Amino acid sequence: MSERSLLLALVSLAVATSPIHANLITVNTTVDEFGDSPSSGCSLREAVHAANTDAAFGGCAAGHDADLILIGAGTYALTRLPSLPDDGSSGDLHVTDEVEMVGAATIDAGQIDRIFDIAKTAGTVTLQGLTLRNGDPDGLPDSGGAILTHESVGLVLDSVTIENNRAGGGGGIALFPALAGDPPTAVPTFDFEDVTLNDNEAFQTGGAVHWSTRGSGAVWECLRCSIETNQAAAGGGIVALVTPLELATLRFEDSHLLDNTSSNANRGGISIPPTGSAAVHLTNTEMHGNQGVGATKDGFYSESPIATLFVTGGAISDTLYFVDGGAAVVSGATFANGSFGAIYSLRNTMVELDGVRFEDNTSQPALYLGEGSSATVQGSVFVGNLKGGVQCDDCNLIVSRSAFVDNLRSGDGGAGVRVLGVAAEASFRNVTFSGNRTLSSNGGGLALEEGADFLLNNVTVTANQASSAGGLYVGPGAAAPEMSNTILAGNTQTGGAASDCGGSILSIGHNLIGNADSCSITPTAGDQTGTAAQPLAAGLAPLTTVNGQPVHGLLLGSAALDHGDNGSCQTIDQTGQPRPLDGGGGLVCDIGAREEPNPSEPALFTDGFESGDTTAWN
Repeated sequence: MSERSLLLALVSLAVATSPIHANLITVNTTVDEFGDSPSSGCSLREAVHAANTDAAFGGCAAGHDADLILIGAGTYALTRLPSLPDDGSSGDLHVTDEVEMVGAATIDAGQIDRIFDIAKTAGTVTLQGLTLRNGDPDGLPDSGGAILTHESVGLVLDSVTIENNRAGGGGGIALFPALAGDPPTAVPTFDFEDVTLNDNEAFQTGGAVHWSTRGSGAVWECLRCSIETNQAAAGGGIVALVTPLELATLRFEDSHLLDNTSSNANRGGISIPPTGSAAVHLTNTEMHGNQGVGATKDGFYSESPIATLFVTGGAISDTLYFVDGGAAVVSGATFANGSFGAIYSLRNTMVELDGVRFEDNTSQPALYLGEGSSATVQGSVFVGNLKGGVQCDDCNLIVSRSAFVDNLRSGDGGAGVRVLGVAAEASFRNVTFSGNRTLSSNGGGLALEEGADFLLNNVTVTANQASSAGGLYVGPGAAAPEMSNTILAGNTQTGGAASDCGGSILSIGHNLIGNADSCSITPTAGDQTGTAAQPLAAGLAPLTTVNGQPVHGLLLGSAALDHGDNGSCQTIDQTGQPRPLDGGGGLVCDIGAREEPNPSEPALFTDGFESGDTTAWN
């Protein structure tokens, strides 16, 4: 006996002997009978009818209240073609009373009909250990290839596989509301654990699941679920359609949403239509390969102005796309190799990021914020993105304790961050821009092309490159950024000449600018500036990672060491290190994103000699 079969047997025994179950009905034939004479035994169809009616039927014992149907191992083919009356005697299995079905069994509908039609009178229906396949209600409008529930029904699935089913909506499962004018009698709860939905198809919406609810407070929990290779016209994986102002909650934990496809819309994974008001939680969940029209990889697509997505941990290579409104709250997740960026807000979306990593995303900026959107970015890293780190179009952007490293942009400026729009506002505190490059425009690290209000405090901008203004570019349509305690040094323009900034800057003091020739800036108290002829070196250590944050520390003798302003410095640095520390010049904060706790000696050699690598001398 396999480990899974043994576990199911033990669970079945425990449930069967539990006092909350009034009756055990044991299925002992795989033949699809319904009161046939002679009888082969107790069939699955007869067992369901006995549980519904609380009466003996066919070869099955009578049910009573909440029943347990124990299904032996094997394949149970539904062979009775649908006919009137539609009462479960043929076609799909009608469940009208609370029941639990347990067994390491496969139920195969052979595409004659769906498998289970669960009425709203059923209370809570539990399925455990089953495989449901080849359900097909045989009609474009019909929904729920394997399971159709009506609102007020609770559905519990444990170790269930739902595969190769199809329907008009909800190729695998349709969780549907009551009819108009017939309000739900209870708030439904759907509890899925170790559930697989794969290779299901919907001709309209929801390849795996179409979830539609009118009851406020409905909850769908999915623990260790795998939703893979399903397809639909819209919402290849899941469509959640929730009546406005009646918030429902969908939670995925330790789950996988992979390779689901949508044939005529950008809704490959999870789709929230304009009327949806769901709160969707993805915790330690993997999402990739979900594909909409034109090969767009969208794992989450929301048209709702009030839907909210919460992402905690997990690895995502698809785009989270918001059309108008809604919110994304993301912490501890990694977005890598997305083909349309990572998070895309067309307009009016609120985004909160904490401890998020964006790496090697393409085609669009890793984070795009359209008109009216806002974002708070904290403790996050943008590295190696091929269309830039962040683009803010008439948005409000707040960035703190974060890094933009080795991002690339061709054709536009701002490989690290690009800001556009006359109403745009952006602030940067304890932020490092390093190694970012734009090939044919201005501002390799940061381009403030337009906007109304900007601030930089304790920022390090170094080793970036652009056609001009390699570090920071401020366009003629942008307000001069207020800048303090900031390093702009070691940046270059195409060809290698020093080029740290361009445009107007309003110094609040204590900045270090390596070459200020191309900037319009009036030095203020504590400012240190160099020129093209005599650039000022910042004395920065090579990029290293501290507490998950890429930073440039300060070397002994650095002009940034202990030269900040204690009155305006941030109280902690980019890595969480408290400020100020005494770097040898007194208890004064450092300029830049890093408060250096242990200034090191500058390297005397760059050829490997100091490390003992004498091969570099050969």
